[in-house]
Amino acid sequence: MELDTLELFKYSQVYGKHLVKRDYWQETLKKHLEIFVDPYSFIDDIAKQIVELTTDDIAQDYWLLILGYPGTGKSSLSIVFYKKIMEKLGYTDEEIMDWAYKDIIYLLQDYPTRIAYHNYLIKNHPEWTPYQIAHPIVLDEAHNIFDIYIDRSREVTELLQYVYEIREWRLTHVVNTQYPNQLARRVQQRFKAIIYLWNEVIKDTHPLWDLYREEYKKLFDKEPSHSKGYISWAAFYKSEKVPFLLEYLNKSYTIDHPELVLDRGKKLVPDFIFPHFFILHESGDLYKIYKIIKDFGYTTKSLMRDILKIKGSARSTFIEILTKLVEGYPFIFKDDFGNLNTPINVKATRESQILGIENIGNVSIEKRNDKTYLIKVTKVKPIILNYINRYYDVLVKRMPLFNITETL
Repeated sequence: MELDTLELFKYSQVYGKHLVKRDYWQETLKKHLEIFVDPYSFIDDIAKQIVELTTDDIAQDYWLLILGYPGTGKSSLSIVFYKKIMEKLGYTDEEIMDWAYKDIIYLLQDYPTRIAYHNYLIKNHPEWTPYQIAHPIVLDEAHNIFDIYIDRSREVTELLQYVYEIREWRLTHVVNTQYPNQLARRVQQRFKAIIYLWNEVIKDTHPLWDLYREEYKKLFDKEPSHSKGYISWAAFYKSEKVPFLLEYLNKSYTIDHPELVLDRGKKLVPDFIFPHFFILHESGDLYKIYKIIKDFGYTTKSLMRDILKIKGSARSTFIEILTKLVEGYPFIFKDDFGNLNTPINVKATRESQILGIENIGNVSIEKRNDKTYLIKVTKVKPIILNYINRYYDVLVKRMPLFNITETL
């Protein structure tokens, strides 16, 4: 489908009600038509550039930030980029679906684990070419992972510093959030491009309704059920504009006001604009996996934080225990009450790694002479068993992340 992005943009509210009043935007529409691009070819080109960069003879990484208020398609667009990059790296559809369970990250403790897994693979495959080493990961709602408090966390700070220094890993971070001002400063400094998203609400009498209806059917395999819909837009900013846009958003949270974000003067006019709504269907079945992973992430977070009251780095200890339970499932369980046929033993090196672990069931914790801790679990609460029953398939697909013999 050929899209005339410039003509579509003229129909947008942000232009018709706001930007049209600005001389520099009028000039942009007349003299810089090249910024209004087709979403299909543009995203394909950006994915190609990312792969060329991360597979070059000189090893490099790439960080892409996707911003937008809820409902603008941040996660969907992240998945589209992930899929395009994986395809250009030579992965099949089946391989991409399998990797997605390991590459789409929602929980804080999953990021260090995924990084350690990449490090493990590289060390154990010295024969790998740049195309095999280079890999994208998606950090969904990244303010949960890279929030400002990591500047006070020695473990995560050291991890990030290590990631920054080891460019040979050739990782692409596709990061999305609605709270850019909550991202730690050292993370903000890594981004090489920003995509800002916003929605334009339209009615069934709008000139673009037929386009919306056609795309809606591709996305949801049915006709729109309401007389209102929306077309999602994207503004792409290259690296030289990234610090200035983030500086503005750090000072003023206006992410839900595109008329303000896009009206930052001539020097901050986006490098490209496109209606990304028309490419969201490209995520296909991968988006279904994303929804499963997100549901899994929300449930896991609630289980640890709200129900079991496990805090901080002790959540990584809980994940280690959970991994051992999944490895032995179902035979490790004696009954439906969570009693174990074989106790689980886990070692912790600091007191912070055991805070709240006693809440998971029958747990004994022994402090050793070397100041480490031995955790012995003989029973887990039934809610943990129910959790494993519900998410067993997801847990198994993510198991390789935890079954490595090396860490950073």
